[in-house]
Amino acid sequence: MLNRVLRCQDQTDLKKYWFNYFELICSALNKLPSVKGHVFQGIPSKIKDKYPKKKIITWWGITSCTQTPDDIVSSLLGEKSTLLNIKILNGKDISAYSCNSNETEIVLLPGTRLRVNDVSYNNNFNIDEIDLEEINDEILRSDILRLETKQHFTKDESFDKTWLECRFKDEEGTTIIKPNECEEYLSDPKGKIDEHILNRIKGSMFGLVLGDALGAHVEFRPHSYLHANPVTELKGGGTWGLEKGQFTDDGSMALCLANSLVARHGFEPYDQLVRYKWWFRHGYMSSTGNCFDIGDSTRKALCEFENRQKAFAQQHGIPSEGIDYLSDKQLLVDFPIYYSSDGAAGNGVLMRLAPVPLFFYRNPEVAVGFSGISGRITHGDKKAFDACRYYGALIVAIMNNLDIDKDKLLSKEFYSSEMKKWLKNDPLESEIENIAKGSFKKEKGYDAGIRGKGYVVNSLEAALWAFWSTRTFVEGALAAVNLGDDTDTTAAIYGQLAGAYYGFHKLPSEWVNCVYSKRFIGCLCKWIAYEGS
Repeated sequence: MLNRVLRCQDQTDLKKYWFNYFELICSALNKLPSVKGHVFQGIPSKIKDKYPKKKIITWWGITSCTQTPDDIVSSLLGEKSTLLNIKILNGKDISAYSCNSNETEIVLLPGTRLRVNDVSYNNNFNIDEIDLEEINDEILRSDILRLETKQHFTKDESFDKTWLECRFKDEEGTTIIKPNECEEYLSDPKGKIDEHILNRIKGSMFGLVLGDALGAHVEFRPHSYLHANPVTELKGGGTWGLEKGQFTDDGSMALCLANSLVARHGFEPYDQLVRYKWWFRHGYMSSTGNCFDIGDSTRKALCEFENRQKAFAQQHGIPSEGIDYLSDKQLLVDFPIYYSSDGAAGNGVLMRLAPVPLFFYRNPEVAVGFSGISGRITHGDKKAFDACRYYGALIVAIMNNLDIDKDKLLSKEFYSSEMKKWLKNDPLESEIENIAKGSFKKEKGYDAGIRGKGYVVNSLEAALWAFWSTRTFVEGALAAVNLGDDTDTTAAIYGQLAGAYYGFHKLPSEWVNCVYSKRFIGCLCKWIAYEGS
């Protein structure tokens, strides 16, 4: 029965009824020495269609195998049977505890990942034969088994969402599995989702990556260049040599943040920093498989986070390979989460923001508070903190009133009467409050001082100007990009708010169809809607 539950996509029963048994079994098996070599398993049916050559598969059950194949082969005679020949790295020998004393019984643990090396037909025995090889994917296995340290296993960890984790194609951990390569693992929530809400969540998330992709090929180009050569459509090439629809650091960090919210079922800054580190070091959630275009403040913060992790692991006796998977609540409280250098006020905080207000919008004060903290962990200046709170509040206001008029949303009166209540008596810094009161409403745009620069105040003002001065998503996105300079981030910030306001259904389909890994992002949006509720 436990094996049946382990193999189900819906892990509710495992978490609710079986967890203590599962933890006990895994703890016991994990104490046994690992066995390498070849083992065999017999399947009384033809399964080769499910095992194409080179496919990577994950076995979620506790799988029994043997090192003595003779009895298996004799019992499988028949054209409808399959022999699995498995090269293992982490099998557990349970012969001393098995009722089958006449054979060497090896079990494979939940989360074992295997590569299909060959599929053939054994003419001697008239059966299909599939050759499998275990991939030593410690990232995935540690998420299933955890480590026997003070971390403790998190009972509501997401067994069924392997696509949210940092996994590699090779044993050396040099080639990351990219978002578009996770699509075979995607699973939708089982519960009901409000389609109107999902339309706005998808609008915001796709709006973010579309803005990023739209501006990527002209990033760092000055306004004078774009005035003479305006961007009019989604393109590839240019600054980073990306394919049409690929995103930069803005989209990658937003996906890291969204993944954390879904995987941890809430706001956990430590896990957010871990995923940003995975992106920085391994290219996790990158559209190219590599980290590029990282901001200086973010880089410094993540390097300091790594140094603190090493010291913390040594202090608490945590193996270095386990420090990314802390789940002990007290240790998470004790671990510092703010790593900003003094005066860090770049727009890297706003470019990744959307998942937080989209996830928590049902409680505006919480959503606005977490919006600020999500930025402060890498950018400590009060202006960066408040820019996130104010912009998060705008998205929250839309999500709680889908029919709100744009002029009302951006009015000084709405800010004073509604949004100030969500700030919990912590007023906005003066430059951010000036924006909240309408400093961005300049009809002449660039000529009136609107700038697409990396300073968070400039970026916030520019994104709001693009939203305020236009009437469609496309028109505003192009206006944001054609300001010049930090084109991708200005447009990504714009896209979060504009996408939430207009909704996914009003985004240009010809652009959306080009978005890198759109299936992954679409599935993630469903989980934001589901988990957030």
